[in-house]
Amino acid sequence: ESYFYVGPAFMLKEKSLPQMPYTALLQKWDAYIVHVLEALAALHKAGLVHGALDAHGLRLSKEGRVKLAGIRGEMLLPEHLDATHILPPEILLAAAKRDGISFSTAYNALEGDNYAMDFHPSVLEGVHYTRPVLEHVWKTDVVGDAAGQKADVWMAGQALFSLYWDMLAAVPQSANSDFYKQYHDRFMALMGRMLAVHPMDRPTAEEALGYWN
Repeated sequence: ESYFYVGPAFMLKEKSLPQMPYTALLQKWDAYIVHVLEALAALHKAGLVHGALDAHGLRLSKEGRVKLAGIRGEMLLPEHLDATHILPPEILLAAAKRDGISFSTAYNALEGDNYAMDFHPSVLEGVHYTRPVLEHVWKTDVVGDAAGQKADVWMAGQALFSLYWDMLAAVPQSANSDFYKQYHDRFMALMGRMLAVHPMDRPTAEEALGYWN
């Protein structure tokens, strides 16, 4: 079976995207979100983690079903602290700990690379990548399958978040439209949960699916 990366496939197959009715567009995007969360929940239920989920790992089948590709099976720390990596904060901070880097130095690196600004705009209610919050994450041990699964949830959220903005860029919206008043706020609330700073504040994939449904 042939698969295509969700982002370009979505844009290329829907050449009339800017003229597509909101209802049709949202039905398609709703299905993508459900597919991702269902697949991740099934993976976690089997006691596994993805470990490398990003937007390029979301593949679209000819039948329009989103599948997870590039499953690593474990959550690995990066070779060194690099805030340009699209990784959950606890994973980046754990890499700093491993390398004997102090929290202050790690925090300055994240702040200097605009980590929070790049991936978590202020539109996400309750997502605050401040020094006290990150220090709380620093003091938390992130080991085991449960930690890896919560990291998966963050990475799935980031992938959906980036694709969502790609979609909006192709479909000009009015700030006063029903789209923003209803769907947009609901989606941002889901992202606020999945992209929570502390892993213990994030839902499981199954909980995120339940919230969205």
